[in-house]
Amino acid sequence: MTGFNVSESLKDLGSFERQILNAIGHFTRNDDGEAVPQVFRGKFSMWPDGRIDVSLVPVPRTSPILFPTTLNSYSNPTWTVILDIQATETSLFTEVKTSNRIDYDRARKAAGLTPSSTTEVLLYNYLGEVMDGSITSVYFYRDNEWVTPHHGGLEGVTRKFALDREVCSIAWSAVMKESLRRGEVVWLSNAFRGFFPAVFELR
Repeated sequence: MTGFNVSESLKDLGSFERQILNAIGHFTRNDDGEAVPQVFRGKFSMWPDGRIDVSLVPVPRTSPILFPTTLNSYSNPTWTVILDIQATETSLFTEVKTSNRIDYDRARKAAGLTPSSTTEVLLYNYLGEVMDGSITSVYFYRDNEWVTPHHGGLEGVTRKFALDREVCSIAWSAVMKESLRRGEVVWLSNAFRGFFPAVFELR
C-alpha cells in the first residue's frame, strides 16, 4: 500500500493526475522495469483540518457487473448473506461514509468474516428494519420489483447509480429482517466490486 497527501495537487487537476500516476507506477513495473497491468483500490480520506490523503492498494482483478441495467438476470451466486446477531442503532455513522466503522466491524467480527470472505452480514435497527450490509448496499425483490432500504444505511454511489438508472426503487415499506427467506437472492453492491448476487442463509 502507498499513501500520500493530495491537498495541494488537487488545486490543479494536472498535478493531481501526475501524482496519482507516479504512485501507481511504483506498483506497475516488474524487475526489468517493464509495465504490467494492475488493478488498484483507491481510498480518499478527508480530515477536519482540510487535509486530503489518498491510499492505493493493489488488488486481484475481478469481473463484477459494474453498470447493470437490470437485477433480474443472475446465475450461480457465489456470495452468501446472513443477518447480524444484534440490532444496530441508526446514526450519522451508518448513513454517511466515514472511517468510524465500529458497528460494521463488530458485525463482521461476530460473523467471523475476513477481508477475503464471500459472505456479507446485514445490519438492522431496533425495529427489525434491514438497513445495509457491512461493506455493501443491498437490494431485495419485493412486490415484483427490486428495492433498496430507505432509512438508516449508507447512501453509497452504487446505490445512487441503481436508483438514478431505475434499476431499483426505494423501499418505502421497510424490509423487515423476519421477511428474509433462506435461499432468497439478494443483490449487493459497492464501488470496489460492482454489483453481485448473493443467497440468504440462516445462521
